[in-house]
Amino acid sequence: MIGRRMIREKARLSRQQSRRRIVAAATEVVRRRSYSQLTVDEVMREAGIGRTIFYRHFDDLADL
Repeated sequence: MIGRRMIREKARLSRQQSRRRIVAAATEVVRRRSYSQLTVDEVMREAGIGRTIFYRHFDDLADL
């Protein structure tokens, strides 16, 4: 029982961490360029996370 709880807690933290990394990466990309030039691919490359993870957190760039 404790093992499952720890796994769920670790997964929750991992989701929070990946969301924070995406937001931080988007912020950095916008600093270098403009929002109108922002792409999901570029944000995720900057974050070092696979593109599909973006869509677990956000519907599109406007949702970010």
